[in-house]
Amino acid sequence: MSDRVRAALFIALTATVAPLAATPAQAAAPAPTADRVGTSVSTHADALTSWQLRLVILALRHGGPLMGQMLGQLSPEAGEYLKMYAPMIADLLSGGQTSWQSIHDLLVNQSVPEEYASAIADVIVAILG
Repeated sequence: MSDRVRAALFIALTATVAPLAATPAQAAAPAPTADRVGTSVSTHADALTSWQLRLVILALRHGGPLMGQMLGQLSPEAGEYLKMYAPMIADLLSGGQTSWQSIHDLLVNQSVPEEYASAIADVIVAILG
């Protein structure tokens, strides 16, 4: 997959996430909390990661078709794969599987060609930080 298509995928996903971040009820990061034994407190980085993860999941669940259409302008195949599998990717991320390998494997197991599966996984992991 060309760098141009990879960049378009990144822009499509971030463009979908950005408006969602403006909604305070959905974008508010959780306050740090103590665990049950009181020995540790979640850090700001944990809260930020959780916030970013929720936004990406929300974008995939509700903006997958839009992202697919945007990406489809440069690569119709990549756009179709993203539209088709955005809900599955969101379910995977909701289940706590946020690694590049888990996203990639999900897509490859759904018969997405390697180049598109890698690009989609690259972008999602980059956005999650």
